[in-house]
Formats: sequence, C-alpha cells, structure tokens
Amino acid sequence: MYAAPYSHLAKIYDKVMAHVNYKMWSEYIKQLYQFTELNIKNVLDLSCGTGKHIDRLQGENIFFIGADYSGEMVKAAAINLKKSINHPCLLVNDARHVAIKNASLDVVLMLYDSINYLLDTRDVEKLFFEIGRILKPGGIFIFDFVTEAGLQECFDGYYESENWDGLAYERESRYSKKEKLQYNTFKFLFNGRPGMEEHIQKVRTAEEWKKFVQKSKMHLTAEFSNFSLSLPNPKSERIHFVCKKEKA
Repeated sequence: MYAAPYSHLAKIYDKVMAHVNYKMWSEYIKQLYQFTELNIKNVLDLSCGTGKHIDRLQGENIFFIGADYSGEMVKAAAINLKKSINHPCLLVNDARHVAIKNASLDVVLMLYDSINYLLDTRDVEKLFFEIGRILKPGGIFIFDFVTEAGLQECFDGYYESENWDGLAYERESRYSKKEKLQYNTFKFLFNGRPGMEEHIQKVRTAEEWKKFVQKSKMHLTAEFSNFSLSLPNPKSERIHFVCKKEKA
C-alpha cells in the first residue's frame, strides 16, 4: 500500500538527490531577484523540502520562512538548517492555504517543479490567489515547472536503484502523454522494512501556466529556459516564471 509522498523518501532524500547542483540553482534564483522593486527582507520558500535552497539563499538581512506539505521533509530541513541558522522558521503547510498574513512577503519561491504536484485546476487557482494575497505590492513569485519535452527526454521509462548500509530504494518513472501525468513509483527497504510511494505530477504548457497568472493579482514579468536568461522554446525541459504583484 502506498504511503503519502515523501513520508519515506524524506529519510534518504538528500542521498537520492546528491547529484543536484544546489549552488547553481541558488545562484540562478538570486539572478531572478532583480525583477522585484523591493528591498528583499522577507522570503518564503513554499516547497522547502530538506532546506537546501534556504541554506544557500539566506542572507544577513533576509528573514527566510520554509514551508512544505510534508511533515517529514520539514523535520529533515530542521536538522539540516540547525547547522547554519540558529532558529529556522519552518512550517508544515498546504500551499493552497498559506499560514502567512496579507502583503507581508517580498519574495515567494516554489522550486524544483513542486507546482507540478497540483493536479486539479482549482488547486492551482487557490495557490495563485494565496500568493497574490501574501506578497507585498511589487513583490515577486518565482516558480519553475517541467515540460512534456523534458519528461519525455529524461524520465519516460526511467529506472534507478541504489543501496547503502541497511537502506535501499528503487524508482520507476513513466509519462502518460494522454493523461499529461508523470508517475514516479518508489520502493524502499529500511533495515528490512518495506515501503512504497507514488508521486504524480501534472504537465501543463507554458500557455496554460500563463492563464493562471492572468487570473491572479500578478502579471508575468519574465520567463526563462533551462537555467538561462533565454526565452523558452519547444525543446525547453524546465521553465522558470517570475510573476510580480501589481502596486496599488
């Protein structure tokens, strides 16, 4: 029987994702900060995972809040961030109902295709409403999404497995072009105890994402392809959007 996404994976997430260049990710996100008109003091990472981005994006005069739907991932973030932040502010939080007061943030981040986990149109609309509510006028929302081209190139029919002392996992991935859904099935073995998770992501086109932005209190300020400052193209595997909340 499947457990909730990341309830098992959180235990080994940093090992599984050891190949990710978080330094490059963070330097790229810092470049995108240029699109806000505000002096950045308050930032929310709405899908903080194990805190790797926060660790690299935190600044001397920036107050960072980390939030994630998975309580297990937030626990892992708390352990990781204790090394660099005395009292990290972390929340277990549903992105559709953000526990932050109105117009209080300069930047909101939702990184590493976390937004693709919102399968229902109404849930995406709720997310964009909440972002518009909690951002200050002139503040920005930065998010990225994977494309159909990226999934077909890298993850349709993908398989990987690895093991460490007493820990093992397998991952199988497939993309349903008909459903526009990416399925990732994880099988775990922790000291002889098995577990399973299924992660499902919804693939939407850039035009579909733009329609969500248009319905919100924000406008699309910039869109970039594959960690560059170039416009997206049909071969883009990952696209970053920078959305700004209008000033009154």
